[in-house]
Amino acid sequence: MVVGAGPAGLCAAWYARKRGWEPLIVDAGCDVGGAWQRMDPGMKCLSPRKNDCMPDGRIPNNAGAVATAADVVDMLTAFQRDSAFELHLNARVETVEKHKHGFRLLVAGESMIARRLVAATGEFGAPRWPNMPGLDLYASEHASTLDRSSVQVDERVVVVGSGNSGAEVALALVARGAQVTMSCRTPLRTQWHVPGFLTQVGWKLSGVPLRYQPNRGGCRDKVPVQGSELKSAVDSGLIRTVGETKALVAGGVLVESETFVPADRVVFCTGYLRDDAWLGRLVERDDSGFPVHDDGLIPGVPGLAVVGLPCLRTWRSGFLRGFSADASAVIGRMV
Repeated sequence: MVVGAGPAGLCAAWYARKRGWEPLIVDAGCDVGGAWQRMDPGMKCLSPRKNDCMPDGRIPNNAGAVATAADVVDMLTAFQRDSAFELHLNARVETVEKHKHGFRLLVAGESMIARRLVAATGEFGAPRWPNMPGLDLYASEHASTLDRSSVQVDERVVVVGSGNSGAEVALALVARGAQVTMSCRTPLRTQWHVPGFLTQVGWKLSGVPLRYQPNRGGCRDKVPVQGSELKSAVDSGLIRTVGETKALVAGGVLVESETFVPADRVVFCTGYLRDDAWLGRLVERDDSGFPVHDDGLIPGVPGLAVVGLPCLRTWRSGFLRGFSADASAVIGRMV
């Protein structure tokens, strides 16, 4: 059984079938695609379209070097249509425990048995909200539910968070004519500038297993902001940057040093909570709550694996460009 019908789960199902195991995919959503179904259709991927490859070789269809969320959803829908994996949708996994035949899961109130289990519920289970004063008093929203078409010309918007989602939202709102201020807890993480002739070298190195690199290559769940548009917008004054938001108050936010920043709208681009609490005590976790694993396999629990997590095996892990290779390696080592 594969829990999660996003790209990582679909890749895991593909390689399970290659091993002769006919997979059942369970997902709480109403269709395949996972978090991609909930993203703004125009949101751009972080890597070149040609690298966002599924196990059968297909890539997101359309023009342009970089795919959009809509392109990815179309690709995943077509992949499932052609693969015809058995789906159990609108069914959230509540708990799982060991069983003499593998695992017993409680799925939407129904008991189900699985010989092998792959957790592919990813990093985007629910919006992550910071703990700060004023959240209950101010009309703020998370990037995951923001209706960008509702933002008006000259509307003052504070975007809290300066990662890739924050950058993407800020640029989209500037394009709508909003006055955007980006609240940053740390200095902007800008894109690595790699000479063109080294691009292919970098791509090859990003696929080297982390287990062969000292300190696992220093891989961590943070990536530099992709593209130069944000830096250009900040340098030109289209986007203003301020320090970390400390509280929401009437008419705006308070940032570091009690500086008041006026705002008509506050958008939190503060990430998501991992949707894997259902795994319970079957997995150990590190100090940050990240599942402890051996390149995707859960130590001491034969038949249990995770896919779709950042730094799972390589620098590509956790991204569209890495799901297929990770799933192939993980499924290939399952007993």
